[in-house]
Amino acid sequence: MRKFSFLVLAILVLASPLFAQDAQAAEPWYSARFKALGFIVPPRSVAIEPVAFKTLEGVDTSPALGRGKISILNFWATWCGPCRSEMPAFQILWEKTRDLPFTIIAVDVQETVSQVKSFMEIKKFTFPAYIDTNGAASARYASRGIPSTYILDKQGTILAYMIGSYEYDKPEVIALIRELCEKLP
Repeated sequence: MRKFSFLVLAILVLASPLFAQDAQAAEPWYSARFKALGFIVPPRSVAIEPVAFKTLEGVDTSPALGRGKISILNFWATWCGPCRSEMPAFQILWEKTRDLPFTIIAVDVQETVSQVKSFMEIKKFTFPAYIDTNGAASARYASRGIPSTYILDKQGTILAYMIGSYEYDKPEVIALIRELCEKLP
């Protein structure tokens, strides 16, 4: 019996790298790319729940998060230094991906319509911006701090996320967004 247990243990130890390779092979093709860029990839699929915001015109809306487009959902505020530092990169990303099924959904955390609208106009940012006036979406998706950014597939499932400021205009990020738009259903 002891020889049998040793044999089983030896087989398991020798085979464990094969199991690990199978587990890595099961990850989607983009996981390693996101991880290499410093993003966090969730261990399982999680869909963003419907959320309500105000447009910069003050109208209540519930944007179709990820429905039919690769989306970046970003939580930010005009008073947040790291948020302000990454906004120009979002503008560049927005301009370089206009030909793709892609959108940016920049959600300000609980400021007024006039504050956010003025900020966007002064800075000449043209990507879509909304306001989480009651803080419900921010409490759910930005509870660890802002900026908090989620990359969503075309069905609204989180592919990867980042807590903190990031350079979204890096060529590697733009290339990955392009690939996601082309390859994901």
